[in-house]
Amino acid sequence: MSRHSLQTVGGLWIAFACLLVSCSSDDDSSETDGPVAVTIEFEFELSPPPTPSLGTFVVTDGADALGCDTGTATISEGPTPETVENLMECDDGTITVHFDAVPDPDDANRVTGPWNVFEGTGVFEDLSAGGEMASEFDRDASSSTMTLTGEVRDS
Repeated sequence: MSRHSLQTVGGLWIAFACLLVSCSSDDDSSETDGPVAVTIEFEFELSPPPTPSLGTFVVTDGADALGCDTGTATISEGPTPETVENLMECDDGTITVHFDAVPDPDDANRVTGPWNVFEGTGVFEDLSAGGEMASEFDRDASSSTMTLTGEVRDS
């Protein structure tokens, strides 16, 4: 990529970040020096597979970097037997996260595993993020809580 192209892309990113946080043209506080920590909390009502489970989410850390602070979510089977797909719907687009759900050998109601953004639409088209997932199930209430912790990276 040429230097001019990099400057244009960089300028567009800064302009987009300013729109998200309503910064003024002389405020460069939206620029980041690297990855930004993100924590996303989910609550789901569980449905038996292959029916998707529906829920909501709140970004408790890193909402400005992610570009979304709350929305709805759908968990369904992923493209492989080991992968779960989580579709997050925000006002300005969607984020599809894939994660591997690894059962906790000491707790049948808990799974953990790595997660990564698989694809995004709208303003999330070039989003790069990933980290660790932990989920707790309440089988009596047919519900689940899930936490994604990780980083939003410069794309």
